[in-house]
Amino acid sequence: MSNIRPDDATLDEMFQRTISTMDLPPDKLKELLKYPPEKKWDIIRDQDQVTAKHPPSYYVNALKAYIRGANLVPKASTLKKKHPIEHSTQLLSSLEISLRTNNIGWVHEFLSNSNKGLDVLLDYLKTSLEVMRFDSIVDNNNNNVNHNEQEIDNNNRLKESRKSPSHLFFCGLLREIESTDTSLSYQNNGSTNNHTDNHHLSIPSPSPLLSQNNGSTDTFKRSTIGRSDAKKLHRKIKKYNIGEATDDVRLCIMCLRAIMNNQNGFNLVIQHGEAMNYIALSLLHKNFRCKALILELLAAVCLVELGHDVILNAFDNFRIICQERHRFETLMKSFTQAPEFNFDYMVACIQFINIVVHSVQDMNYRVHLQEEFKLLGLDDCLKKYQELYGECDRFILQIQAYLDNYFDVGQLLEDSETKQQAIGKVSELEEQLAIANERFQDVEQEHVNKTTELQKALNLAEEQVEFVKKERDDITQTLNTLRRNHNHERGSPSSSTSSISSAPPGAPTSASSYSTITSNHNVYSSNCIPPPPPFPTQMPRPV
Repeated sequence: MSNIRPDDATLDEMFQRTISTMDLPPDKLKELLKYPPEKKWDIIRDQDQVTAKHPPSYYVNALKAYIRGANLVPKASTLKKKHPIEHSTQLLSSLEISLRTNNIGWVHEFLSNSNKGLDVLLDYLKTSLEVMRFDSIVDNNNNNVNHNEQEIDNNNRLKESRKSPSHLFFCGLLREIESTDTSLSYQNNGSTNNHTDNHHLSIPSPSPLLSQNNGSTDTFKRSTIGRSDAKKLHRKIKKYNIGEATDDVRLCIMCLRAIMNNQNGFNLVIQHGEAMNYIALSLLHKNFRCKALILELLAAVCLVELGHDVILNAFDNFRIICQERHRFETLMKSFTQAPEFNFDYMVACIQFINIVVHSVQDMNYRVHLQEEFKLLGLDDCLKKYQELYGECDRFILQIQAYLDNYFDVGQLLEDSETKQQAIGKVSELEEQLAIANERFQDVEQEHVNKTTELQKALNLAEEQVEFVKKERDDITQTLNTLRRNHNHERGSPSSSTSSISSAPPGAPTSASSYSTITSNHNVYSSNCIPPPPPFPTQMPRPV
């Protein structure tokens, strides 16, 4: 690429193509688009200089070879394969860098159906878990043998020293395997090329460590760890340049994290039948930083849709494989009884517990999960950690978040009883209120009726008063008129004359009125006087 920066239009077009290969989230893309032209040009040049060290098929084939070596498959078809030149730890480290830094096309090619890189990587993680678990059991067996050798006499110690601890372990294990041959039998259904079939993990004592149901390809045969001598196993591992199982498990988890940073890869991991089981089983790792990374991945899956059930199923599988009495027992033991306080692991652990418990919408299920962790000693441990590590802000913040979202079952029960009592009291008061409302309505209706009657009576009385007032006014007016007339009549004759003369034509005067009244009175009097009694025709004769 030329060192001369192109014009802005060409630069923006080149920058769009460059960031499209990075598979960045939308918010990060918006931030990059705001960069000045000089910084965009630097990113384009840096990205152009990044070239893939190896194609995806290189890593896939190398991982398959490691799996053949660790599984100890004694077949000519597999032994003729070339052994990997590069050490497994170095190869996984290179793969993690490639998944993290190469363009999105390289990652898609690694995950494509032709390479099936995710299936191969998970198969190698399963194999490394087998070896790691096996080494742990052998170490425990060595410690037990050494302890017993201190308690037996010299003759028995000589006799025991002729047999290696690994030999003693496998002899007992083989007898255990023979007694449980049905559970260890390999079931081949003929679909050896199906990469989507489920894998199942198990432990070597008393149950198998890792087994698979016609797992991935014809090169991924059933693990024979626990059926071979330890020395033979380590010779094979050395021959195939396989590194420490703990280192390889840690790098496999880092590769899975790089894959899950891609949306397509994240979906493939969740949809894989056994990916979460293998990741959860990786918590058996002794390194706290690796365990913290595993918990961060599990917490991220728990937050997506249907991810919560996937995580709980993975820990159910963990309980069966590791023969736990309770789910999350191993996780809580490492949290509550940690030999040393690792800040990152403790924060990741309580954050994971927070998400597992409080991301559930169903309150009953949330209480169930709370009680599940409470039985494992979480509540008492949190109180202790609050006192011991109060200066660790992030850790205390997560603890406080758990306690803030905690459902106190006893308090809920007490609140429920109080609520029932309150509901009963409310019902009683509602009944009393209903009776009072009825009485109030009756009184109110009676009052309305009485008010109506009184209003009608008032209206009638007002009408009568108005009528009386009108009559009074008429009478008063008439009386005043009569008084004025009477006063005029009793006044001077001139006034009488003038009154008479001022009367309208045809109107009666006072004198005429008086004579008229007098004549009428006389007539009335004459009319009212009864006639004399009739005289008898004959007088009675005296005796």
